Amino acid sequence: MNSFFRTTATAGALMLGIAACKKDETRLVSEFGPAPVLTASTTNAGVLTLADAATTAITFNWTPYNFVLTEGAKATSPVTYTLQIDKASGNFSAPKEFSAGAAADGTVSRAVKTGELNTVLLDMMLPFGQVAQVKVRLKTVVGGNQAPLFSEAKTFTVTPYNACVAPGTLPWGIVGPAADGWPGPPTTDRNIPYVCGTTNAFLLRTTLTIGASLGTTNKLKLRANRDWTVNLGAATSAVTPIVIGTRMPLSLGGGDLLIPTEGTYNVKLEVTLNSMGAVTGGFLTVTP
Repeated sequence: MNSFFRTTATAGALMLGIAACKKDETRLVSEFGPAPVLTASTTNAGVLTLADAATTAITFNWTPYNFVLTEGAKATSPVTYTLQIDKASGNFSAPKEFSAGAAADGTVSRAVKTGELNTVLLDMMLPFGQVAQVKVRLKTVVGGNQAPLFSEAKTFTVTPYNACVAPGTLPWGIVGPAADGWPGPPTTDRNIPYVCGTTNAFLLRTTLTIGASLGTTNKLKLRANRDWTVNLGAATSAVTPIVIGTRMPLSLGGGDLLIPTEGTYNVKLEVTLNSMGAVTGGFLTVTP
């Protein structure tokens, strides 16, 4: 009795450990198909809301992965599916994932709920309340000794919602002519959303401007509750230019900050608190 092992793949012939106990000179040939083709129910998942957390935000479908033995024997290698999600600008080097079932169960679809999608989007540091573009691909794993197969990525837009509450009760905002002007109407403060799961970190993607008078019209500060009682500025009382890409210390009532170049930035504010929960200072990082 002889055992023969032969595998045929669309990319070429691969030698795999599929054994068969057959009569002399009988060979089993297993065929491995290409990666499944992924499709999405929409290219715009819309504005997500907490009220719809249990409803489906987007559904992904794919063609089944084929693993067939030519003599009709049942394939024993498990085939599992996973949906991977990343920012549209990402390369899937560290994607978030949704389990998507197994081929043995006949699974060819995965409905992603609003709540679970929103959680992943916030984990990806996407600001809530703002339109984001993300992409999804299907990862197919055949057995435990095969390189994963990946589908072509599908891109869609979505707006996450705030599903968490910042430690403490202080909403933070940007004020000053580099943003929407010094305090006036309530809309003067440009709100900085809290980043869920962090320790007092707030992040806003926004445009900061420079007027005709440099040093006057490019100023900004950060304050809580749309009031000057708690405000953060430069580490000293002096007017201080913001160094793009540098984590700068802030102090209570510190000097005005200057944005050096007009543009759209990620403004990250990290607030430090004492044991009683009172603001003691913080850090500001502005990146393109």
